Amino acid sequence: MPNLEIELATQNLNPTRGFALVASKIASDIDKTTTIYRRFDELSARNLLFYQAELAELEDLQREHDEVDRNAKDQAATESQRDWNKFVCHASEVEIGRVQKREKEKMELAMKIRGKLEKYRKVDQTLQKS
Repeated sequence: MPNLEIELATQNLNPTRGFALVASKIASDIDKTTTIYRRFDELSARNLLFYQAELAELEDLQREHDEVDRNAKDQAATESQRDWNKFVCHASEVEIGRVQKREKEKMELAMKIRGKLEKYRKVDQTLQKS
């Protein structure tokens, strides 16, 4: 019961109108049975589709790099295809030559894909739960 007293003591005791009044009413509902919020399902679905479109474009770029790598004969490209640590090393070399520049671009693409996928999966999981 002490938690309830603390929560009640900190709430705005005299909200006037608008968001403050509605928020006060929602917060004062102890069992939370009257709490309703829009889920924005259509916007959420569209957002997920945008992520899919972005990921599809990134996937195409990855395939283009893979095609170039398939025909590459240089040591950096060959090592980067088989060894993550060498890929990191080649992508971050200080003196960036033509070959290492490609490795740096591929690493930037890989990190962009990783970040976008994490966001996509988070949004997808949220939609699946609702």
